[in-house]
Amino acid sequence: MAMNYLKPKHEATLLPLQTPECQATLQPLQPSGHQATLQPLQPPRHQTTQQPLQPSIHQAKQCMFLNYNYFIPGANANGNHFRACCVSRERKFATSGNIAKDHSLCLEYIKQRRNDLNRGNLGNCTGCQFLVDGAGEDKQQRSFIINSGLPGGSRCNAACIYCDSLENKNQSKCNYGVLDIFEYIRDNVAPQSVYLSYASAEIVLSEYCDEMLNIWEEAGWRGIIFTSGIKYNDKLRHILEVVDGVWLNVSLDCGSAATYKKIKRRNKFDAVLDTIRKYPNDRIELKYCLLEDYNSNEHEICNFLNICTEIQPKFVCLSNNKNENSFSQTKLAAALFFIKQAFSCGIKQINLTLDYFDDFTLQQIKEFALSQSYPNGFVKYEYK
Repeated sequence: MAMNYLKPKHEATLLPLQTPECQATLQPLQPSGHQATLQPLQPPRHQTTQQPLQPSIHQAKQCMFLNYNYFIPGANANGNHFRACCVSRERKFATSGNIAKDHSLCLEYIKQRRNDLNRGNLGNCTGCQFLVDGAGEDKQQRSFIINSGLPGGSRCNAACIYCDSLENKNQSKCNYGVLDIFEYIRDNVAPQSVYLSYASAEIVLSEYCDEMLNIWEEAGWRGIIFTSGIKYNDKLRHILEVVDGVWLNVSLDCGSAATYKKIKRRNKFDAVLDTIRKYPNDRIELKYCLLEDYNSNEHEICNFLNICTEIQPKFVCLSNNKNENSFSQTKLAAALFFIKQAFSCGIKQINLTLDYFDDFTLQQIKEFALSQSYPNGFVKYEYK
């Protein structure tokens, strides 16, 4: 049966079907219904124009943790290891007992992993919510996360119902402790490139609190200290006053003593407020972690924001229970109410913790923020 072709602009290319050995160079493009059986593979010089887009797994990806060179020793209180990422699927390394050797190995791994991601080789990172499109780069920052499992560290004096650190009841077998790490960073890493996070622990309860804070002040590191706020410390106040780029994060998570006791399992609501009032307010971030059956209601949210209006912290953070990444309609409504009410109360900026929000919820929040015509930067999306 003869095939009729639409007449192209240049008739010289109008040729009938050729024999198989000639198809690669003479066959005109077929309608889509015939490609599978009639169109042979094109020679390499044509592939660039006809090659379909590659699946996303082959596209360059990047990760904040790798870009900022995270070193997390003793990340699991039951293990003797370190890693370069907060995500549990990431590879862990057994410690050698020598901080310098471990840190060097960690940086080498980060460089290789970053190169792999730039080539689209996701490996252990496949499916990670922290991956974004684009090639990663070394930000020249050396980030250290200190946690309660390390020798010399002290566990938090609260007992938040959503905190997985409570599951790690044994101290890490890591061969070096919190003070060793502080001394290593001071002696071996350029101060301007350091970002230190003291997390999942209570620095003011450590037996080395004064020594660590003295080193911190001397070095002038940027960083963040996570605290329950239950216990006040004069030295910590001094650090916040004199060292630029140091923040204090307090998870209050409520607006009443009764709800605080349910969430923190401690009767210390008033003590926390007294502590917060003693620290410089422009160095404080007050956090509200949404919990389905505890504080996802207008009463608690309004009370919390009233406290923020009185204390005037530098930032207000809206977060989510990291063990419940998906959002119910109740929590989504609570998140939107929180943002709207915060703006009405005169809060200047809401930091929204990207780590613990699913993509659908984030999209809903972004669309809501745009619909309200809030000033640029009122809702800031960031990782913790």
